[in-house]
Amino acid sequence: MSVETVQAWGEFGRRLRSRRRQAGLTQLQLGLRVGYHHTLISKLESGLREPPAGLVRRLDAVLETGGELAALAAAPREAPPAADRPPLDRKLFGAMPGADAPGAGEAPDPRLWPAEL
Repeated sequence: MSVETVQAWGEFGRRLRSRRRQAGLTQLQLGLRVGYHHTLISKLESGLREPPAGLVRRLDAVLETGGELAALAAAPREAPPAADRPPLDRKLFGAMPGADAPGAGEAPDPRLWPAEL
């Protein structure tokens, strides 16, 4: 997860923690009320995880935030620039075997295809 993503979800997490504490709930109690494990609530509050679909509405309902968390979750986030992304592992995402053979970029001769399958 990029630094920008952690920072963006960090604000969501800070608001979630604040609202949870105002409601007098522990992470375990909130997790039970919304149907998720308390460790996910911890990760959300830390900004380490993006909330699963549907969870934000449940959090808003249980914490009676009036949609504050949904608005934060829906806020646009920028993708990190390509220069900040790690390079692809060429061993994992290499060319297909035979792709570097002579004539590999050409379309196969249709006469070599079976008449029917």
